[in-house]
Amino acid sequence: MISGKLFVRDRMAVMSQNNSNFRPVSVLKNIVLPSGSRPRTIPFGPFKGLRFNIDLASQTQVYFGLWEFETHPYIHAALKESSWFIDVGAGFGELCILFRKNLCHAVAIEPDSACLSLLHSNLALNGLSESDVEILPKYVGTVSDKDHLRLDDIPVDRSGTGFIKIDIDGFEVDALESAASLLSEADVTLLVEVHSYELESRCIEFLKQHRYSSEVIRNSRWRYIIPELRPLPLNRWIWGKPLEFSTC
Repeated sequence: MISGKLFVRDRMAVMSQNNSNFRPVSVLKNIVLPSGSRPRTIPFGPFKGLRFNIDLASQTQVYFGLWEFETHPYIHAALKESSWFIDVGAGFGELCILFRKNLCHAVAIEPDSACLSLLHSNLALNGLSESDVEILPKYVGTVSDKDHLRLDDIPVDRSGTGFIKIDIDGFEVDALESAASLLSEADVTLLVEVHSYELESRCIEFLKQHRYSSEVIRNSRWRYIIPELRPLPLNRWIWGKPLEFSTC
């Protein structure tokens, strides 16, 4: 964990990267690139060769393989090791499509109707259907009802290696708590996106209590020039692995 002057310096750096007013690339992009969403084949990064509905005016970094670039080495590692994948906050389905194309059992959890529409369209663009990716239009948490589910209740092969990505803007701890038995019984790697220092600390503490190692993935220094322009003061990730399987 970060403390004292280092904590303050780290926090100011992250806020500066996420809220930079120096945006020469954005200005150039708006002049050169066409706007409007249409199917495009990704030319770079882990999604190279896949097709998504992309609006270059707002998703240039997705197209050029720069969006959440810091996580790409970890995603590559998970692709090599995992037999199943649960995407909590699946968005438009890019990770589920990537993992399914790599023959993983993929589960997409996404309650937002607009995202679900894009997800279905992107599946079709890549020759996939609902029979290939299990889609659950629900929220994740410790409650189980018609609108919510627990990760512990998702039927996956606990004897196989799994990967869970969590990106649900503020409810990361709830999602982790809903997976207590799954995390204790299976070899599961986690990628948790966090948006506040308090939630980051709580997630790390939860993982520690469940015998997981935690690595904070920080924003690259070049984000000062090419920021992701998120509306939140903090955006980074926690990479978690069970200690008995960790190489840390």
